[in-house]
Amino acid sequence: MEILIVVAAKAAEYIMDPIKHGVNIVFNPQSIIEETSKEYKQLEELHNKVKSRCQQARLDGDEVVEDVNQWLNNTTTISIEVEQWLQESFSETNTSGSCTAVCTNKWVWAHKQRKNAIGKRAKLVDMYEQGKNLSRISRLTPATGIQLLSGYGYIVFESVKWAFDDIMRALKRENQSMIGVYGMGGVGKTSLVRKAIAAAQEMQLYSKVVVSVVSQAPNVHKIQGELGDQLCLRYSRETELGRATQLKNRMKLEEKILVVLDDVWNKIDLTIIGIPNGDDHKGCKVLFTTRLERVCSLMGCKEPIKLSLLNDEDSWDLFKRHAGTMLSDPSSQLEVVAKEVTRECNSLPLALIVVASALRDKSQEEWEFALKKLQSSRLEEIQDIETAVYQRIELSYDFLRSESTKKCFLMCSLFPEDYEISIEMLTRYALGYGLFDQDTSIDSYMTAKTQVKIIISHLLACSLLLKPDSMSERFKMHDVVRDAAIWITSKGEEVFLVPIPSQNKWIMDPKLVNTMAISLLACPMNQHLLIPTECSKLKMLLLAQRVPLQNVRDTCFDAMTNLRVLDMTAIASYLLELALPSSLQLLRNLRTLYLRRWKLKGNLSIIGSLSSLEILSFAGSVLNELPMELVELSELKFLDLSACKSLAGFDSVVLSQLLLRVEGLNPPNNPISDIIYDED
Repeated sequence: MEILIVVAAKAAEYIMDPIKHGVNIVFNPQSIIEETSKEYKQLEELHNKVKSRCQQARLDGDEVVEDVNQWLNNTTTISIEVEQWLQESFSETNTSGSCTAVCTNKWVWAHKQRKNAIGKRAKLVDMYEQGKNLSRISRLTPATGIQLLSGYGYIVFESVKWAFDDIMRALKRENQSMIGVYGMGGVGKTSLVRKAIAAAQEMQLYSKVVVSVVSQAPNVHKIQGELGDQLCLRYSRETELGRATQLKNRMKLEEKILVVLDDVWNKIDLTIIGIPNGDDHKGCKVLFTTRLERVCSLMGCKEPIKLSLLNDEDSWDLFKRHAGTMLSDPSSQLEVVAKEVTRECNSLPLALIVVASALRDKSQEEWEFALKKLQSSRLEEIQDIETAVYQRIELSYDFLRSESTKKCFLMCSLFPEDYEISIEMLTRYALGYGLFDQDTSIDSYMTAKTQVKIIISHLLACSLLLKPDSMSERFKMHDVVRDAAIWITSKGEEVFLVPIPSQNKWIMDPKLVNTMAISLLACPMNQHLLIPTECSKLKMLLLAQRVPLQNVRDTCFDAMTNLRVLDMTAIASYLLELALPSSLQLLRNLRTLYLRRWKLKGNLSIIGSLSSLEILSFAGSVLNELPMELVELSELKFLDLSACKSLAGFDSVVLSQLLLRVEGLNPPNNPISDIIYDED
């Protein structure tokens, strides 16, 4: 009997619950509205969280996944719809009367609300579940591969079409894993490869194309970084070996991948970088450019493709395209001289472009003067073909309109090969060097920066500098133009020494007596600061250290009293220690001082003795406080404290006084920029 009572009670519960719920809707219709409102608020909270994560991802430079964007759009639409219904429902509930109202109308209204609420809540619950199950908010935005993947603007002339066709056939060939393109500097290897890659992408020959510039002093960490960026790979390992494993595994996920290595000077061990090849991944193909045929052999390329010079017709066509409208009239007397100038460029594309750009819109007399100068150094009389090319570039240099433009051009050669230079960095070097000392109109940091921008625009128009891509604010030098600039300084009274790591005996160079600038930015493994006493004329000394400087003597700057620019930047993955040598205080002519990314030790107050200092950077360094002596720097125009985390939130009397005088300040919470070959 008791069992029957329990069963009957449970059955009554199942029968009565829906009835109670229905009655509750009639006599308390606000309950279902409140339940729907609760679901709405829950979805709105999740929507805001996802939206916030998307905003942070975009700030980090990542790309939000399309499914997430779609979910956000859908939830916004549903939220607007539900919010409007809730407002109307709450309003009707408040005006529908008390429980003594006509029951029939009450039942009809409640039934309608229940039906609407079920539909709204189903949408809300469905969108909430979708939001909870979003597996990924964003993905890394792939890098563009230093714009090697665009062939825009390049013309495949008839005399090089066979080389282009050979590259395309090799790209399509299944059983060829290595393609080598070789030819002298300035012949157009990179441009031709760029055009071929663009064609390959249009034909969808590869699922992925990645690019890196190797240069004379290969930096494995940098190459891995460039390739990884384009594959949206975030390295979790610090060592080159660990990163190589990650890179190889990522590349093997691509069914067909093309790896382009530009400007190779010697055999490269692909395994050390992490590039799978041959049987390790038959879908991976490597295409590289080099000046040296022997590199093709060393890299195992059986059928290297040689890019030769242009024929006479194509040379004239290319020259005219860069010489302006003055040669558009075939009856012009100038055309006779122009064709002679073209012949003197000996069919080398870089020389043709640079010389034509230099003579654009010049007078007949200037064209004739240029021709005589070129004829006085005929290519066939010069055994060293590179020197002959440099002389053609020197002609463009001679035609630059001012000494400050010429100096600015030469100064760009102090940066490492293929480095993308910023206006900001060049301005600080130029100001320190004294580039604008004779120009009374340049009386501030900002006017100097504006002038540098004007100079760079002119050098770009003369084809002496290049833009990495159309959107970039940075610029770079073609490696042949850079070599020519260094060669130009070697002949004059202001020599620039720019060693590469393999040049160990540069310190014995007889030109040191006349050296005005030494750049060791491409020699980060240099362990000693050994500048000979012969460098009494030295104005610029630039270092980028990946290893600690050993045994820095207190007297190391004794013989450098003319020094105006000193850049000591650490680029290791961890902070290196540096104790300032006491002889630093002797540099009374110093105008630009960079002490970036060091754990600074010793007496920093000696910086206050540098009475001519205009630009001072501690960016990324650790220092406990700003020394009071900095207030004595009466000429200081710019102070860079970017990423000086130890000074963040530090209320400094020194800083507050300096703020009243300096034109520009990068505060500690700013990110650091312009680090040469930064490993991070």
